[in-house]
Amino acid sequence: MKIITFNTLGIPLLSTNYNKRFDALVEKIIDVGPDVVCLQEVWAFYTKRKLIKALYDHGYRFSFYPNVLHRFNGLLTLSKYEIRDTKYQSLKPMFSGFNSTLLEFPGDKGYLLTRLVVGVEEVDVCNVHLNADLSGDYERDSISSRLKAASLRRLSSLIRESNGNKTIICGDFNFEPGSFSHGEFLQLAEVTDRVPLDYKTLTKKLFRFPAPLKGQRVDHIFTKNIEDVAFKGVSVIWDELIPDVGYLSDHAGLLIEIDMDQ
Repeated sequence: MKIITFNTLGIPLLSTNYNKRFDALVEKIIDVGPDVVCLQEVWAFYTKRKLIKALYDHGYRFSFYPNVLHRFNGLLTLSKYEIRDTKYQSLKPMFSGFNSTLLEFPGDKGYLLTRLVVGVEEVDVCNVHLNADLSGDYERDSISSRLKAASLRRLSSLIRESNGNKTIICGDFNFEPGSFSHGEFLQLAEVTDRVPLDYKTLTKKLFRFPAPLKGQRVDHIFTKNIEDVAFKGVSVIWDELIPDVGYLSDHAGLLIEIDMDQ
């Protein structure tokens, strides 16, 4: 089972070459041929529909939650496996006053849990996009850290509802390896981090938020109820410049491979 997580950087909101970047993303997905794709920041409904249509003939079905009034939901999960059930949990926007944090408000961040039928068992895939702290205040007692802790508690509760299913949790968590929030999630959810600490997924080539990022990665893949022997590796993908396109995003993607028979 191959799973990709990738933050698309708001296709098409921040693109001057939308069509080329969109087509390149579709081609990259087809080339890798993952069983499941978890995308973040696919904000526009017509872009979701265009991706679904482009990948339908390649065996992908889809799971997403509709936009709510003036807020846009950017999560889209594509799967070659049968989708049995979906559940979405929205997060309150994290902003204060008229400053850069207002950029968070239009995007409806949250978690999209998709239950798949893989052989004779059910497997849960949780596509995550947590609120970003655009102030750059990463301290444990900051308001943003406390709000993120509350978000992680809710996510952990959702994961515990899997009733022992094999579970993959991936996406843009907007916290870095080794941070307070990272450690808190490992403890709360009792999950295994499958990405080495030194892996980098922030290209910072296409667009850069005003927040000062300390490290090199806010994208993660965690698993629960999956034995170490089943884990076949993880790699960074789509971090290179593409001719006539540029970088696909300011994020690279992560690809994990798991032997579901173990």
